[in-house]
Amino acid sequence: VASQPVPTKPVDTKPVVIDTPVKGALFASSIPTKASVFVDNLDTGLKTNALVKNLAVGKHTIFVTKTDYVKSAVRTFVVTSSSPLHIDLGKLVPAWGRLSVKGAPSEATYDLTPFGEAKPIKQAQGLGSIVEKIPSGRYQVLINAPNYDSQTRTVDIPTDNKMASLNVLLKRSKASLTLNSTPLGAAVFVNGKSIEGKTPITLTLSTGRHNLRLLKDHFSWEQTIELPQKGLNVKAVLSALKVPIKISSIPSGAKVSCKLGSKAVFENTTPYSTKLVPGKYGFNFAKPGFRSMSKSKTIAGPKEENISVTLVEKSGFLTVTTKPNSAEVKINGWTLPANKRRKLIRKPGSYKFIATSPGYMASSKTVSLADKENKSVHIELKRKVLKAGTLISD
Repeated sequence: VASQPVPTKPVDTKPVVIDTPVKGALFASSIPTKASVFVDNLDTGLKTNALVKNLAVGKHTIFVTKTDYVKSAVRTFVVTSSSPLHIDLGKLVPAWGRLSVKGAPSEATYDLTPFGEAKPIKQAQGLGSIVEKIPSGRYQVLINAPNYDSQTRTVDIPTDNKMASLNVLLKRSKASLTLNSTPLGAAVFVNGKSIEGKTPITLTLSTGRHNLRLLKDHFSWEQTIELPQKGLNVKAVLSALKVPIKISSIPSGAKVSCKLGSKAVFENTTPYSTKLVPGKYGFNFAKPGFRSMSKSKTIAGPKEENISVTLVEKSGFLTVTTKPNSAEVKINGWTLPANKRRKLIRKPGSYKFIATSPGYMASSKTVSLADKENKSVHIELKRKVLKAGTLISD
């Protein structure tokens, strides 16, 4: 039997159409630029300002991130096949802030440690300074200063370069001070204030600088110490007490000499400051043109003693009379008014008087005046004669 051909299916000659998805694009921008662009939560690998291509038509989300800045808000947009869409992500908010720490002591330092962490990220010297560009978040601030108790504070650093502030007042640390003295039983003064009790004694004081003074009878010891946090032991040997003395005079520039009994202690010029052991002293003040003055003073201490005198200028009295009474009188060239002739107060010295009057011959007299002297000066004028036996009429 002859073979029959196998019928074949007619071939479809229509072209095959393959659907190509429609694509779109967008232009993303931000301030500052170079922010990473995320579309649908996927990193595009692009940085603003950038053109993002081959986006499927439809709804999408976008945001940008940049180191040291807060992530931008998530934006939703719709891609079409038309011209690229422009999306401005705006101005990014800095992810850092600033910190100002003020207070006392000014020399304090402080560390900033992120909350929950152990290692500080920043250290600052001196209160009153401002720490810039701190990543925002919560921090522990540890403030330290020598001889002060440390203090820990919590602070939230804001974003957008805003300022956080702290006011700190550290308290002085306390430490032990032990005082021993030779001889024992000395009274104790700290910073000028009397302390109850006598040596040996242990005190609790704030750390730092203190002035210490020990007194017993006419013996003393004084020293300024720096008390550290670990405490301090002081052994003092008392010596003869010396009391601060201030000596002055009016007017100044007087020579002052001092004696303790018959023993000369010093000579100097006012004003003068020194220190003396307790005792009864005699002081003598002298200045040219002024009366000497003596003064005794018992120095007991421990407080400062002041010795002051007002010197009296040396002077005497001159009483001037003339005959005739109307005569003009000059004293050392100065005309003496009539109402000033009765009693003159003058410094010690030599004085020349010249008296004149119409119809009389001038007459002069020189006298010496001592301190505290009361001297009378009388000048009697002789009438002028025109010729023998003839007088000038009054």
